[in-house]
Amino acid sequence: MIVQTFEQAFKNYLKTALSTYITDREVLVSNDVSFKPFDEKPELVLAIIDSGNGSKSLIADVVDAMINVAFACDVNYIQNLLIHLNQFIEATQGSYSTINIATDTGTKTVNYQIKWKTPMLGGTPTDLRVKKNTQSMKVGLIQLQGTVNYTADVSLSPQSFKLRLNGSNDNVISLDGILVNYDITNAPQYKTLVLFNYAHPVQIKLAENRVYSITVLKNSNTSGLVTGSIASIEVSLDGGTTYIAISGFQITEMWQNGIPTIKILLTEGDSEAIDEAVVSAGDDNDNGIVLL
Repeated sequence: MIVQTFEQAFKNYLKTALSTYITDREVLVSNDVSFKPFDEKPELVLAIIDSGNGSKSLIADVVDAMINVAFACDVNYIQNLLIHLNQFIEATQGSYSTINIATDTGTKTVNYQIKWKTPMLGGTPTDLRVKKNTQSMKVGLIQLQGTVNYTADVSLSPQSFKLRLNGSNDNVISLDGILVNYDITNAPQYKTLVLFNYAHPVQIKLAENRVYSITVLKNSNTSGLVTGSIASIEVSLDGGTTYIAISGFQITEMWQNGIPTIKILLTEGDSEAIDEAVVSAGDDNDNGIVLL
């Protein structure tokens, strides 16, 4: 039996993470929407975290949870708070991590990814009278919304690719953080032959290829893929520990919704010996009668 939900554990994470970026004021995470904490500490930042509306994604065993955080603070601090929130978003946007959830038998590790929207001002400042020194203050609101995909059954983190150009360890490109999408396909190649005395055409396997189709953002790190002279490319799937030889490659520059990207098509594999199992002892095909 689960004794803690992902949302509960994620709220605890947010309490710590927000305080890491909002360092010049105290952050109070609360469900008190009446702003009573300002009575004693008008200078604090109030964060009200609301999670819910979770739903099963189109991918089995993955849940999409909506996260809403309402921030309230002295209106004069709004712009500073926006700066801190944008720093927090830049550091966590699209990142993959894990969180431990308490169960009746110990802990359960859950993988998750955060996708934030741009923080928005929430309406006009509100006049608020506080008890401390009978002061009045204007409170401003910021709404931060996002989606968290989480699962305990699937690894959400994408493959970590590195490319080594021209066999040089001084010319290695890491694709971490700039991956748009990728596919890895096993692509065996066959040739169909019509053989005498065979009722049906026969397929002979000529090669076993593995094809990597990778799209990345074009930036200063990847510009060498389209501006330099490339004689060979090797690909690593384990952070550069080992590299796989590539027999052929194609690099294409593309624009997707006004964003420059690079599509990298890599082919791994060489031709293998033609399958000779189609010829059996005593068969007329021993005489080499083959109709193409």
